[in-house]
Amino acid sequence: MFSHMNKEGRGKMVDIGQKDDTNRIARAHGYVFMSRDTLDKVIDDEVKKGDVLQIAQIAGIMAAKNTYQLIPLCHPILITSVDLTYNINKEEASIEIISEVKTMGKTGVEMEAMQAVSSAALTIYDMCKGIEKGIRIGEISLIEKSGGRSGKWKPEVIAEGKILNLAISSIKGDDKIPVDSVTIIENFGIKDDVHAGGKTKQVSLFAVETLKYVPGNKMIDVVRGKFTENITIVGIPIFMITPGKKIRINDVILEIESIGKKEFVDDGRRYIVSRKGIFTHVLKGGNVKAGDCIGVINDI
Repeated sequence: MFSHMNKEGRGKMVDIGQKDDTNRIARAHGYVFMSRDTLDKVIDDEVKKGDVLQIAQIAGIMAAKNTYQLIPLCHPILITSVDLTYNINKEEASIEIISEVKTMGKTGVEMEAMQAVSSAALTIYDMCKGIEKGIRIGEISLIEKSGGRSGKWKPEVIAEGKILNLAISSIKGDDKIPVDSVTIIENFGIKDDVHAGGKTKQVSLFAVETLKYVPGNKMIDVVRGKFTENITIVGIPIFMITPGKKIRINDVILEIESIGKKEFVDDGRRYIVSRKGIFTHVLKGGNVKAGDCIGVINDI
């Protein structure tokens, strides 16, 4: 029988009276997506209703404290701390909300952490709906918890995709030659690739999702090597790919240094990679092949 079911098969609140009191922490995050114009108004405090992020902060704190009144089988608990922080991505016009909730008690605060993110995100929508009705909310998930019998839990990656293609070249500026696998060397780059060996931009990646930024008059086919990238990937939300994040492929760990180049050439073929290429430094080497999974490491 499930712990949340009584003998008649109906829902009940679990008896936690025999559990020990322990320090418990939960962290969650989620995203709000809007137009760049709306985001600029949020940043510049030009939204008529008031300070969007400050009011969302209060909403998130209130929601965490009142989670038991919203989720039927949650326990009322003594929360000792609630905090929310924001990461603003101007290029992708998104706001990442990160919550942290603490308690000393008999049950965890995972729901409280996610409720804080949800209510903060909804408040941002409410504050900005007069400017833009199409604001979207998504990707809300638990990113860490500790305390209780299950101890500490943290997913290794927060987003996962796949490698579509691998390519290398021996001459700068040439189209890269497709290969089935590569060896990536720590603090160096890809073996036999012309861009390896430098202090920066040792391995380049390209996410096919960024093709949405190509203007309508630029018909660019997704052809292996034609974007001058080493690794073509698919499946990871591009708003999760930001400088400072770490990427794992098998044993390989890459740290994102920059997105795009400071100066790019709008020549059609290289245009989108120059703007949206993912340039990385190799923290740990290993072997990689086409079709391998690739993930953004959870270091939030």
